[in-house]
Amino acid sequence: MEWERERATWSRTALRAAAERPASPVLEQDARPRPYKLVVPQDIGELLDRLEWMSYTAPTFKDPSFDEMFPGRDLGVVFFELKEGLGTARRELGEERHQALIAMADRMRAHFEADADKPEESQAGQVLIREMKELLRKRSKD
Repeated sequence: MEWERERATWSRTALRAAAERPASPVLEQDARPRPYKLVVPQDIGELLDRLEWMSYTAPTFKDPSFDEMFPGRDLGVVFFELKEGLGTARRELGEERHQALIAMADRMRAHFEADADKPEESQAGQVLIREMKELLRKRSKD
C-alpha cells in the first residue's frame, strides 16, 4: 500500500516537472517535413512487405502517419521503387518470372491511375497485387 502512494507521488511530480520544462529545440526541429528518400526493396521478403503495404494503402498509396513527415511519395515513386526492387531481386527470381512481375506491375499501375474515374479499376489492381504476392512466394519456396 505504501509503495502505491510513493508511486503516485512520484508520477505526479514527474508529470509536473515535464509540463514545466521548456520544449526541446531538437524535437521541434525533427517535426519538420523532410524530403523523401527512395526505399528500394532489396530481396523477395522486402518485396512481399512492399506489396502488403501497397494493398493497404491502394489506390492512392498515401499513409497519413508517414506522408506528413516525408512528403513526396506518390504513385510514380511507389511504382519506381517496386520495379527497382524487382530488378534487385532479378537473379533470385529468374528472367521469366522477373519479366512477368514487371508486366504485372505496369498493368497494376495503369489500374490504379484510372481509379479516379472507375472504382472497379482499383479492384483489378488489388487482384494483381495478390497475384504478384503468390508469384513471389512461389519463387521463395522453390
